[in-house]
Amino acid sequence: MKKKILISIASAVLIILVIVGIRSLNSAPVTLSNTLPMYGANSYKQYIANRSLEVKTLDENFISDVTKNQTKDEAIKSTVRNGWISIAKSDTDTAMMRFNQAWLLDQDNFNVLWGYGTIYGIKGELQKSADYFDKAIETYSEAKAVTTNDYLSLWDDASLSYLNLSDTYLKDSPKKSKMYASKAIKLLTSSLSQTDKLPKNIIPQVMFLLSVAYFNNEDYEKARGQYDMTVKAYPEIKSDTSAVSFEMALKEKGV
Repeated sequence: MKKKILISIASAVLIILVIVGIRSLNSAPVTLSNTLPMYGANSYKQYIANRSLEVKTLDENFISDVTKNQTKDEAIKSTVRNGWISIAKSDTDTAMMRFNQAWLLDQDNFNVLWGYGTIYGIKGELQKSADYFDKAIETYSEAKAVTTNDYLSLWDDASLSYLNLSDTYLKDSPKKSKMYASKAIKLLTSSLSQTDKLPKNIIPQVMFLLSVAYFNNEDYEKARGQYDMTVKAYPEIKSDTSAVSFEMALKEKGV
């Protein structure tokens, strides 16, 4: 009986410590920035606790303005679209501001996490990029998608992020490299099983990336087979610098 009581007390203390830790994290001082995900906060609660009265007013005015003539869901989607437009213009700072605005409207929106992951990928912060893509995939909701079957584009972008990270781990951490290559393989093979839903312009990339994923996973025969299949379907890909380098890498492996 005493043992059970001690265990219960220990569990209660642990729970209290966790709660206190969460509260401390949410109330901890943080320097907010427009150009960081979630304005540099670790959570919405931490952001609320650290924003100034002026910023609070600006946030409330923004939400009021964008939802005046459209629903909240429509406002989120239009704000997300503006984020992608900024990325297309290579303006990652403005893109981050737009995705942060969408985050103010919905803290669990996969589009926002997708945007954060893409921006970090562009900036070369590959681990952060992959981490955000993990979260975006985990929280994907067709109801929140900007366009139908958005998950396929998300998978494509995530696969590219995973493979870039896989490349960085190739020499120093082969196990991690293969882990991210395996993640890419899973997404890419799923995408290619739904080619009728894939945008035509990204099919060659998906096929080629699968070749690279097999290679990074040290399955060189499959890498060669997938690459040859890609070239047969899209001969123009052979002239791409990435394809030229990849063909050389395959030859070095004797396949």
